[in-house]
Amino acid sequence: MEHIPAAPASEAPPPPAPAPGRPRGLRTAAPRRAFAKELFLGTLRKEEVFPYPEISNEELAEINQFVGPVEKFFNEEVDSKKIDQDAKIPPETLQGLKDLGLFGMQIPEEYGGLGLSNTMYARLGEISSLDGSIAVTLAAHQAIGLKGILIAGTEEQKAKYLPRLASGEHIAAFCLTEPGSGSDAASIQTRATLSEDGKHFLLNGSKVWISNGGLASIFTVFARTEIVDKDGQVKDKITAFIVERDFGGVTHGKPEDKLGIRGSNSKSHLKLLAELVFILSQTIVDEQLVLKRVADVVINLYAMTAAISRASRSISIGLRNHDHEVLLTNIFCTEAYFKNNYAMAQLEKYADENLDDSIKKAAKQILEKRAYICSHPLDRTF
Repeated sequence: MEHIPAAPASEAPPPPAPAPGRPRGLRTAAPRRAFAKELFLGTLRKEEVFPYPEISNEELAEINQFVGPVEKFFNEEVDSKKIDQDAKIPPETLQGLKDLGLFGMQIPEEYGGLGLSNTMYARLGEISSLDGSIAVTLAAHQAIGLKGILIAGTEEQKAKYLPRLASGEHIAAFCLTEPGSGSDAASIQTRATLSEDGKHFLLNGSKVWISNGGLASIFTVFARTEIVDKDGQVKDKITAFIVERDFGGVTHGKPEDKLGIRGSNSKSHLKLLAELVFILSQTIVDEQLVLKRVADVVINLYAMTAAISRASRSISIGLRNHDHEVLLTNIFCTEAYFKNNYAMAQLEKYADENLDDSIKKAAKQILEKRAYICSHPLDRTF
């Protein structure tokens, strides 16, 4: 995965990228604080915001091709009052969204999607935010539900799943949160057990607050697995699985009645007792530290989409405090952007930002030497 470095402090061109598989040279420049953080300290780095980036004429023309039909659909075909009263998006409305290609906005064209840039995606997001339930349904589908396949899946997985997800024939959901854990992937309890013949996994556990849980055909499910380490020891790792509803064993409770987004289908309890055919390439990642970063990235993207939708909605309906909503959204999205860039950089094995080996060594030393406890409350620190 290609690392996108931070903007250089001077006008000098950035150093060339290292050859694949070779470590980069150590940075000598001092680390820089996040842009939004420096604003709170009274510092504005003008070179990072001026001149304001302009959209190219080609991209603008492409955006305008989509804006008109989508705005017309939302203004004429979407009945937000009915959606909220019935707590359901009507089938004909869902079909209209699929016909417009809105379930595949950021899926590449080669897989049947629209292949929109982030700018174009955000522009259409302003329109879809006219209805909160639709905005959440679309965002849960592509900002987190299928994002793992898109950014970390194999070519075989992408070819198999993305075309149907782009068309809306299949809807995706992201299954991380459990009754005893939030967005911290390290504390989940759902378990995947490999069969004795090594041909399939059996997933057993439950997930909560799963957006699109009752609609989805494809689930990205996080579960604990036993992995044999390099030294032959069996350890618990966390793996992301692509689970199809058709595998069987996926059941769910009633939809949650959520204020303002009653039409989005979120399940309070998604139970998994699914038997999966085991193909080595069907695990997205099997290293816990890597997996946590992937989960953090997609959660941040989902939260950014929700924040932008809320701010756009406040402007659209003329709320008095819409400028406050925009300010909060700018702050949050700027911080999330830097966090995601850093997390993506950490995914490179030889990146300066990747401290996995050091973290593992430190954790091993602490556990082996029992350095986390003292034999006496007044134990010396030297």
